Amino acid sequence: MMIPGRQRATGPLSVAASLALALLLAAGVAIGEPRDHPSPKDPETSVTAPLPAIPELARIILPPPPPSSQAAPPPLPRIWPSEPEVRQAVSSAAEPPVVDPAPADPAPADPTPTTPKPQVTPLAPLNTEPPPESLASKNTAPDIRIDSTRATSVSSGRALLRMLEIGKGPGVEIAWPEARAERNRLFQAFQSCLGMQVALMTPDNRLFTRQTPPGQAATIETDRVSQFLRSPSGEIPAAEAALHRKIISRHKLARAQPVRLLPRNVDAALLGGLFDLLGSDYRPGSIIRARYRLLPGSLAVEDISIDGRRTDGRMSLSLSLLRRCRS
Repeated sequence: MMIPGRQRATGPLSVAASLALALLLAAGVAIGEPRDHPSPKDPETSVTAPLPAIPELARIILPPPPPSSQAAPPPLPRIWPSEPEVRQAVSSAAEPPVVDPAPADPAPADPTPTTPKPQVTPLAPLNTEPPPESLASKNTAPDIRIDSTRATSVSSGRALLRMLEIGKGPGVEIAWPEARAERNRLFQAFQSCLGMQVALMTPDNRLFTRQTPPGQAATIETDRVSQFLRSPSGEIPAAEAALHRKIISRHKLARAQPVRLLPRNVDAALLGGLFDLLGSDYRPGSIIRARYRLLPGSLAVEDISIDGRRTDGRMSLSLSLLRRCRS
């Protein structure tokens, strides 16, 4: 049976004691039991306990990689004309430079073939002795050859021939070969290829040939035939001597001198060649001496001297000068 007065005195104390006991029990549970994971409602900044210090990692410097044992590839062959090499820029010093690969379609090489360098064979010691005078003069002497009547030498020779015909030129004496066979061959070449004519001249300066009627003197066509007459001396070729006998018989000549006539173009070529060879030594009043020599295809004038002085060189006329023979 409860006493009403006591119940009113103890009621509020019981409620207070119950609240205090509940608080103590809640505090003991919070302190004594550790919490493994924070409540999702708690923010990250709610953890105020300091974190343990993380030890600083030691700096480790690795050595550079060893050089590659594999040899670098050989350089690409250079194509002429050469082009500058293109290399790729590499920022790392540890890696060797890399050469760009050659393009897929290289430029074609120069099609111009290169001439191989000739093999040089050592020569035997040269002979330092001077050559004989005759051999040296033949190797170094000028050789003037006239092949056509349209040559410049023939043009200048026509003027020289006119001077010679009026007695204002040099004296010209050209000897024939001494051997009989060579004289006969030379006469045949003059007559067949160079148009030489044979005539006899009487003391009154009349000319007789085989072509004129008996007892009638020949008339010289001065525009075609040179008035520079040659008188042979020494042994006369057999064929020429036979022509002399026929002329004497045809014209009943008692006394006559043999002469040789040449076309103007041939004498002009002869004098023009001598002038080209002698230069200023070719002058009026001088005496020019030389010798004929028959060569294959040409007639040479050599062993030339002027006023007794020997001159190196020779000149020659082509046997086809008048287009009568082939040289």
